[in-house]
Amino acid sequence: MNVKEIWERFGDRFGSTIAHPQFFAKREAQIGRRLAVHYATGIVLDIGPGRAPYREALLTKKSVKQYLTLDHPQAAKFYRAQFPLDYTGDVSEKLPLRSASIDTVILLMVLEHVPNPQQALAQIARVLRPGGVLIASTIQTYPLHDAPYDYFRYTEFALRVLVKKAGLKMRSIQSRGNFATTITVLVNVQIFQTLKYLFRSPLGLPLAILVAPLAWLLSIAFNLAGLIFGLFDPIKHLRHSHVIVAYKAR
Repeated sequence: MNVKEIWERFGDRFGSTIAHPQFFAKREAQIGRRLAVHYATGIVLDIGPGRAPYREALLTKKSVKQYLTLDHPQAAKFYRAQFPLDYTGDVSEKLPLRSASIDTVILLMVLEHVPNPQQALAQIARVLRPGGVLIASTIQTYPLHDAPYDYFRYTEFALRVLVKKAGLKMRSIQSRGNFATTITVLVNVQIFQTLKYLFRSPLGLPLAILVAPLAWLLSIAFNLAGLIFGLFDPIKHLRHSHVIVAYKAR
């Protein structure tokens, strides 16, 4: 078991609690997953599914006839052995599917990793049937990750423009996070990325082992502070992420 798998298992067990350093990021991600399961119907295409923790919920939903997955070849290296894909490809080039052949497209935390988001959304609009639904989420504020495949950050207004230009209609958009929870995510990610760097260094390894328990306790304290101070944010300009539901007009 590698470090990535250990971290993912830790996330599965503690991601919904303040014991996880990215508690708020995990909490916001759940919104997109719940909406994906709620809206999914007919033939579903999941782009960039990763481990797809909502897979079983989709497969057992009576209105879902077929569940298809597509991921970029680079991302597929991490998950394909455990979760076989139906397709590999780049959504920002051309989807290997017929026009008007899909009822639901799921695109969760993927758009920031797509080099040509407008082309990607145009391709999604092409394969959606009239009345078909897109459920997508992406980030506005988050550190660099999955380099070098981390390209963009989006505001609510950028997403509205992209969706409209793709020929889709926005049904709803939820902007998630506030100044306290977003800053908490940034601080905790910085702490644990620094620990990760130290663990990989022979000279830094002893120090990383020594301070890791303290770092974990600090992240819990920061999460608690984020919960409290997040109650007092009337402006809500510092967002973590957005979740959209869009559809193709009949």
